[in-house]
Amino acid sequence: MFDDFFEAVLADDEESRDAHHRLRYEVYCRETGFESASEFPDGRERDEFDGSAAAFLVRSRVSGDWIATMRLVVGQVGELPISQFLDPEERKATVTAGEISRFCVSSRYRRRTSQEVRIARTSSSPVPGSVGSLLESRDPWILIGLLRAVRQYTDERSISRCLFLAADSMASAVRAAGFSISEAGPEVEHRGWRRAYRFHWNAAEAGLEKRSPVVARMFGRRPAYCPASEMIREHPLASSAEQAQGSQAQSGIAS
Repeated sequence: MFDDFFEAVLADDEESRDAHHRLRYEVYCRETGFESASEFPDGRERDEFDGSAAAFLVRSRVSGDWIATMRLVVGQVGELPISQFLDPEERKATVTAGEISRFCVSSRYRRRTSQEVRIARTSSSPVPGSVGSLLESRDPWILIGLLRAVRQYTDERSISRCLFLAADSMASAVRAAGFSISEAGPEVEHRGWRRAYRFHWNAAEAGLEKRSPVVARMFGRRPAYCPASEMIREHPLASSAEQAQGSQAQSGIAS
């Protein structure tokens, strides 16, 4: 399970935020081309929204490597990057909200065949689109682990609304895991066809045990993340050069 092999980390110090931006650069500039590499000569992808965002990482407990990122941009709904893609009524909401974006997984991790990759697999033959089929893919626990971290972070700061822009395939995976989401905007062309969605955390948690007991047990465990500044690192972190050797987007959630 996620907590046996991975750890979600709030990148709140210089070293971890540097790792977060470097991994984003490898995915969004070098792998997908969503952002222009020439605009980031220092090898760190960032934008004007990072100043008001919480940056998250996933660390492998086995190697000590940073292997995935996600960020949560916090602000009034109309100030978020996603606001241009929202329905008019959703955009008018005068609440503090969080937008989930920049979710990606290192291709170095995705190429591994070790147990920390195989933990997501189930013994049965699941029906496509079911929770079981989601758990058989390589990286579902990483996504769920990061969403759990976001959930705790928003709870601690009374952030009442959580939005994300995603391809239909990613939205289906989130629903298959047992989460409750609703459409918050029309389908738009933005790095492929995507749509704005809104999480309904309370509704999701109320029914999660019935829909997916495995996910419910994991999602309810706290603490969901550790601030990097408080970590006792058991492994020396990979050098910047080593961390820069290949990353690949699981780019369903991006803006």
